[in-house]
Amino acid sequence: MAGYPFSFAWIVEMLISQEIRTKLALMIERLISRCIDEARFIPYMATQDEVIKILLEDPNQFGMMMHEQMAPDQNNSPRGEIAFNFDAITKLGNFETLESFVSPPWNGSEADIAPLLKKINQLARTFGVYTGNASMIFDRVFEKFLDKFRNSLQASGMTIQEIDFTSEDVDNFKRYGEDYLSESKFLQAFTFERLLNSQVMLKKIIHPPPIGFSICKDLIRYALKRPDLQTPFVKFILRASYVSQGSWGDLFLVLLRLVCQETNLCDSAQLISLIDQDITFTCNLLQKSHNELSQWPAAKRRSAIEICLRIASNPKTSNTCAMQLFGSV
Repeated sequence: MAGYPFSFAWIVEMLISQEIRTKLALMIERLISRCIDEARFIPYMATQDEVIKILLEDPNQFGMMMHEQMAPDQNNSPRGEIAFNFDAITKLGNFETLESFVSPPWNGSEADIAPLLKKINQLARTFGVYTGNASMIFDRVFEKFLDKFRNSLQASGMTIQEIDFTSEDVDNFKRYGEDYLSESKFLQAFTFERLLNSQVMLKKIIHPPPIGFSICKDLIRYALKRPDLQTPFVKFILRASYVSQGSWGDLFLVLLRLVCQETNLCDSAQLISLIDQDITFTCNLLQKSHNELSQWPAAKRRSAIEICLRIASNPKTSNTCAMQLFGSV
């Protein structure tokens, strides 16, 4: 091999490293998916009044609660309360429970939107607990997995401190996120995207490729290109911006810039219409109360939304506009 820049041993090492990187990517995807599922069940103590309400509104959930109540570890519940596992993903879903509050949102008269605000606050608490659980579980599980992974390599005579993921690896991760989107599991898709960028993972082992490690933009583009997903997906993004109390607000700004830059994804008039149907988002965007906006002609309201979107799509002013989206009506 004299005179050649690469030795046979170096080529073998490179091939082994590539195989390990591919297997590691697969394991990370499985770990994230597992944590997304585990985080959905939140322990909760329901009062008798809440139990009666659940019985009337959701008999299936009531049946599951009673089944859980028979478990041996549930016998120490405080008197008058029933312990059960609250399914966060079922409650959050695509935030469909807000549908009853947004159609029609403007009828020219004053409206009591207190029930809407109460529902948003309930969803925000559930959202915070769910995403916090997912992050905490993943950090813990990933560190344990990483220790076993390195010990296994060491036992085989190999030591790999860091992994340089390539753009091809990122494409594989993107496909996992797209699988969630295809099933209309928007919440899980972007929980996956957040956990993929977990600081514990990036600091301990992963070197992202030069093009970056975020798959957020690609996932949003994928959903917008699907006619069956476009409308429910945009509604999800709008609601996520305030139900998350700002922590997922970047999704809307990415969505808006894609709509402005790639005209084949979503018609801007359609985006304005979907925004106009969402009371909370519109009030936050325009910084006006519902009672005030309900007196505006539809054309005036749509024009104001369009102007705000133009400002928000400008990188120089988008941060200021983003702060408006996460307040309350």
